[in-house]
Amino acid sequence: MRSILLSLPAILAIVAFTTRIFNFITKGTRHGLGRPWIIYSLSQLLTLAAIGSLIARAVLLSNQQPNGDYSPASMMSTILVAIAWTFGLVLNQFESLYKIRASPFIFCYSLVSLVAAAIVVRTLKDTQHADQDPFKALVAFLAFNCAHFVIESWPRGQFAVQKNASVGEYEKANFFSRITFHFMQPIVSLGYKRPLVQEDIDSLMPKEMQAEQSHLRLSTRWNAKKIKCANLGNNTTPSLMKTILFSFKTQWVPVILIRILTSVMTYVSPQLLNSLLGFIQSYASPNEADHKPVALGIILAFGMFFSSLLVTFLNGQLQATCTNLGLEVRTALMSMIYRKALRLSNSARQKSTAGEITNHMSVDAERWPMSLPTVITAISVPLEIGIASWMLYELIGWSIFVGIAAVILMLPIHAKLAGYFQSFRAAKMKAMDSRLRLVNEVLGGMKIVKLYNWEEPFKERIAVVRRNEVELLTRFGIMFSFVGLVFTSTPLVITLVSLAVYATHGGPGATPGDMNPQTIFVSITLFGLLSRPISVMSSTLSQLTSITVATIRIQKFLLAEELDETMIERDLDGVHDDGRPVIEIKGSAVFAWCPEHAPVETEKQKKVREKDEAKKQEAAEAKARKENKPVPEKKAAEEIDYSPTLTNINLSVAKGSLTAIVGRVGQGKTSLLSALIGEMYKRQGTVRIRGRVAYAAQQAWIVNMTLRDNITFGLDFDQERYDRIVAASGLLPDIKMLPAGDQTEIGERGINLSGGQKQRVSLARAAYQDADVYLLDDPLSAVDAHVDQHLWENLIGPNGLLKDKTRLLVTHGIHHLEHVDQIVVIKDGQITENGHYDDLMDSKSAFYQLIDEYSINARKDRKEKKVVKGEGEIEAEEENEDHSGGEEEDKSDADTQKGDEKIAKKVELAAKKDEKAAELIAAEKMVMGRVSWDVYRIYLRAA
Repeated sequence: MRSILLSLPAILAIVAFTTRIFNFITKGTRHGLGRPWIIYSLSQLLTLAAIGSLIARAVLLSNQQPNGDYSPASMMSTILVAIAWTFGLVLNQFESLYKIRASPFIFCYSLVSLVAAAIVVRTLKDTQHADQDPFKALVAFLAFNCAHFVIESWPRGQFAVQKNASVGEYEKANFFSRITFHFMQPIVSLGYKRPLVQEDIDSLMPKEMQAEQSHLRLSTRWNAKKIKCANLGNNTTPSLMKTILFSFKTQWVPVILIRILTSVMTYVSPQLLNSLLGFIQSYASPNEADHKPVALGIILAFGMFFSSLLVTFLNGQLQATCTNLGLEVRTALMSMIYRKALRLSNSARQKSTAGEITNHMSVDAERWPMSLPTVITAISVPLEIGIASWMLYELIGWSIFVGIAAVILMLPIHAKLAGYFQSFRAAKMKAMDSRLRLVNEVLGGMKIVKLYNWEEPFKERIAVVRRNEVELLTRFGIMFSFVGLVFTSTPLVITLVSLAVYATHGGPGATPGDMNPQTIFVSITLFGLLSRPISVMSSTLSQLTSITVATIRIQKFLLAEELDETMIERDLDGVHDDGRPVIEIKGSAVFAWCPEHAPVETEKQKKVREKDEAKKQEAAEAKARKENKPVPEKKAAEEIDYSPTLTNINLSVAKGSLTAIVGRVGQGKTSLLSALIGEMYKRQGTVRIRGRVAYAAQQAWIVNMTLRDNITFGLDFDQERYDRIVAASGLLPDIKMLPAGDQTEIGERGINLSGGQKQRVSLARAAYQDADVYLLDDPLSAVDAHVDQHLWENLIGPNGLLKDKTRLLVTHGIHHLEHVDQIVVIKDGQITENGHYDDLMDSKSAFYQLIDEYSINARKDRKEKKVVKGEGEIEAEEENEDHSGGEEEDKSDADTQKGDEKIAKKVELAAKKDEKAAELIAAEKMVMGRVSWDVYRIYLRAA
């Protein structure tokens, strides 16, 4: 037995150390920060000393007489331990070069070896081997091992290696610091002294928990699963739940092991309690020979204390690992949902509203970190019930089976309740989606709602949806209370029935059982432990249902149709002067906003759809009867127009050219740009684009960041390029007016900027991307005439900042068409004319008529703007109003050209303004101290 205590950990350590060394050699990357020489040297010296003591023990064992401590097993265990420590010596050298913290492998083996050696030393001392030389060598090994363990546990934050490392505190912490959470001590002490801020806790984030790593781990396997299912056919779909389980399998292993170990250790205390009660009962005997040693009682008491302490420690580790795993899954899911939302096809985007996508990220993904600690207990429930039942059987015999039979009889009730739980949860989430969708639509169109005084009708609509959701929540709460009652009463029923049967028929021959203190106290303890896995089945079932429903909802969204990247042939190697067009559409291409044919509906999908439609119709009819209104007729199925939007498209755009796309409203100008960025379905033809593409949409958008961040948009800040783009975009006067210059925070959806300002920010953002191809969708429509001219001369036009880039410009500004390289005329979704301005005017066809119409309309507008002043008529100056009607732009659009030599100075001065005045997005407020009684009164009043 002594040999096994030393040999088995040594064999496992040899295998683990060898694997670790091999991974360092084949896959490792040196950190290049050197070694912590003091602690490294001490560790290696103590390892060598331990190996030397083991070699000395082996030599002494071989020279010892057969009646001593010598045995082949002792010799073999000593040799194996020496080999393991030799591998540890080599591994420590690699660890110091490749990792900045102590090796967890060496730490764990040092601890296990220390405990095993201490047990062997204690045993040999009790068996009268303490005066032998091999025993003294083993004691020396134990001393060196103990010192080595202290060195491996010592924090290394004071050494230059960790000070110079650009990693978080978690990566710096050794294994001992991690399992005891000692690396959190500095932040806890700091939080005691003052309120913590975000910068204080940023360094605690482990690298493997960062969004990029978590997303890469899950998305890689998910994409592989989708490709595999697509190749199999038969309408098979990948399971997101299985993908999550396999993607984070390395994190699941410690969670499951800790959970199982915690469950096993929980039942050590009842066994020790049983032995302790037996020890106490031994002193009830008048015969002193029956009295057990006092040392045994002390050991049992300390054993109960340390077993409870270990269970508490394991529960803390379990909570931490579960929380970390849940956060990793949540982060990966949120990242995948966000990226999926950017790649949705047009038809899929119509089915997934902004409210649903927000719900997926804020509610469904959040279910994992919230529910995982509870769900993980389901793994150990059968084990805990089995251990408790076996121990109870040892105490009260077959009487326990009566209680187990009661549990089995209640299982069908539990299964039925689980089905109700899942259906209620799905209905509740669907109602929440409807509410969020409606609220988002109302908030998005609040100006229209206020303009037409529609507040009350929309308020009533939201109230109806909310009442439906509250009704579902009420039913769900009642169901949850009933389930909680059933699961809570189950352990009490088992205890009552089992002890009652044992007290009356539990003895031999169905005689009454012996109800002594040992049986009663230990049984009650075990029944209490048995009640825990049974009682948590209710919450576990609820949380497991929540995770399942949430994951299925996310899976459905992630399987929605995406933009087909193969529709456009892209060459991202850059644009070269080889004569080839940068943009080329040929083969009489055909584009549409929907697929060519309706998606094939399976019989199952048809039944589900018809069932949902029938339920909605019944609900509408019931509501109408209740409100004494006419019963609504059944809605006919909506017919989708599958006809193409663009047909017979052939286009070639040369490198560095400026192409204008013109036509009447609704003829397909914007659709052509959408086709070039892949948002439309290509039914025919070929599309090729060489180089990177930047797209400025007709409706400019703003992100809740500073003005500078809205322009740079994730790219590195280049002062010179930024200054040139800001000046060319006509934003210098606007920056001067803002409270903190370009460091001003933009409010919700950019409502503090006018339409023209937002459009210029959008143009500046596109220009800052330094792309090869620029697709500009009517960016000049939202600006004044002089700003239009400034943007044309300094940014878009033949002499602008983008003069060397390939530009496609949708525009209604006919005064710029003479200066473009190519004009494309679109009518009824087709390119009717294509060429230079003079050639198209000479042909006197569609383009000529379009220009003529614009000229006539312009003359009419000028006549309408004449005003009478006094007795004579004078022609008023044209007031080119900004399309958004903002006063800020009227003030800031003047005097946009001040000279290139002053640009940088102006931007710098504007950025130095008071930054506090620019904070439109207020920071969170935090109050310290006791919670006032007013807060409790508010809660009581609300209840």
